[in-house]
Amino acid sequence: YFFSCLFFRPCPLPFVVWMADKHNIVVVGHGMVGHHLLELLVARGCASNYNIIVFGDEPHKAYNRMQLSSYFAGKTVDDLSLVPDGFYETWGLQVHLNEKIVQIDRCEQRVISSEGKNITYDKLVFATGSAPLVPSITGSHLPGCFVYRKIEDLQQMSAYAEKCKRAVVLGGGLLGLEAAQAMINMGLECHVIQRSGSLMNRELNATAGKMLQQHVEGLGIRCHFFKVTKRVVGDERGVQKLEFEDGTELEIDMVIFSTGILPRDQLAKDCGLEVGPRGGIAVTDECVTTLDANVYAIGECVSHRGRTYGLVGPGNAMARVVADHIAG
Repeated sequence: YFFSCLFFRPCPLPFVVWMADKHNIVVVGHGMVGHHLLELLVARGCASNYNIIVFGDEPHKAYNRMQLSSYFAGKTVDDLSLVPDGFYETWGLQVHLNEKIVQIDRCEQRVISSEGKNITYDKLVFATGSAPLVPSITGSHLPGCFVYRKIEDLQQMSAYAEKCKRAVVLGGGLLGLEAAQAMINMGLECHVIQRSGSLMNRELNATAGKMLQQHVEGLGIRCHFFKVTKRVVGDERGVQKLEFEDGTELEIDMVIFSTGILPRDQLAKDCGLEVGPRGGIAVTDECVTTLDANVYAIGECVSHRGRTYGLVGPGNAMARVVADHIAG
């Protein structure tokens, strides 16, 4: 694992949860950063003073996205899990998996879930992460086009890859390289297409990028630089080739888009919170949202001083800030 070391709608039959004697912390999102926040809250004794209630829209416990490629090397969902056995039960955490928050009323400090749960909060934390950005190019939704973000994405890719020989990853960032490794693990020939002249160019300088390229190519991954994809060619049977702006082509059987992320901030917008100029929930240096002192945001859904972050390290740092702020 060479990169592992990132509208109001009424609810029927509302279920109101009341927990006496304790205040409520509601965490919206149960990814890597959201789980790290839980660990920090527990370590700071907050489980004794608060009911900690978590909603995650995936069916799985928090897992390590940076080791997704190992899923194709035989690892299971449980192997990727970040949650020790009994962690929820030991600390009395209430975790609702495969359940979204669909409405937030900041005046009443209340959230409503997709299953009709109606819960008041004293502190609310957005840890909703990001969604993959699929470029608006012709053919990007043909059969054989995938994003690389969740366990379900991997399961769909694994099934499709049985009839493939050559895959291409659009994007040479951290997650794109993990996706390329996954393709190699499945026994496919893999190409990485990068618009710039080096891999992970937002994080690494040219020298470090060259060293990374040598390592990646040593794994059997072929890298193509200064390439801009014009369109994906194919039909209802699947993808067939990529056409580039420079007139060249590459025959393929499968495409994985890893061309960036978009902060998942719609729920925050819907409840009137401020977002940054390029998306993301606007927060202060304490990760408190700019318009509500009882609401925090951490991780890839955040805009801090107009900047968003796509790596887990900054997200974990935000989680520490919020845990310290809540614990006092």
